[in-house]
Amino acid sequence: MPFYRACPTAATIRITGAQTGNNDTNNYVHFARDQVVFRTDLRKDKQMTAKKISHVGIAVPSIDEYVSIFRDTIGLQLLGTEEIADQKVKVAFLAIGESRIELLEPIADDSPVKKFLDKNDSKPKFHHIAFEVDNLEESLSKAKTDGLQLIDETPRIGAAGARIAFLHPKSTAGVLTELCQHDDHE
Repeated sequence: MPFYRACPTAATIRITGAQTGNNDTNNYVHFARDQVVFRTDLRKDKQMTAKKISHVGIAVPSIDEYVSIFRDTIGLQLLGTEEIADQKVKVAFLAIGESRIELLEPIADDSPVKKFLDKNDSKPKFHHIAFEVDNLEESLSKAKTDGLQLIDETPRIGAAGARIAFLHPKSTAGVLTELCQHDDHE
């Protein structure tokens, strides 16, 4: 016997199937109205959920020149610096609540951050926003399934040992977006 309920527009929607399971063909509820079938995904485990803003990255020509603004003037705590050779950057971490500001200084002429700064007359500029996720692989899979352009198809190691991957700004409202997972859930 079908189940009926009124929707907000006072039309009736009949649920023709409410199967759930572990494979793609059984994780949907099918709605039928006027011979049109709608499919709604019920798989909460397949949704990307950002837990918090992990950090905001700001590209700077020199960390030494700009860290004092955030530490001494604004009052953020400098947590430390780290050089990430494969990304050709030096990073300074500044704490603000549960999040961080990351100052990114290029350490090579072919660094992507150097190219970014060169486009902006070597002036400091917002570079990216990073969201903490519970499962980076699932989040990348969801992003790809939803049609977002990935810069990183697989996670790599970033600053402070976090697993990271970037989404292309063309897919994220012009903002370079990083997804990150900290194994220690900091």
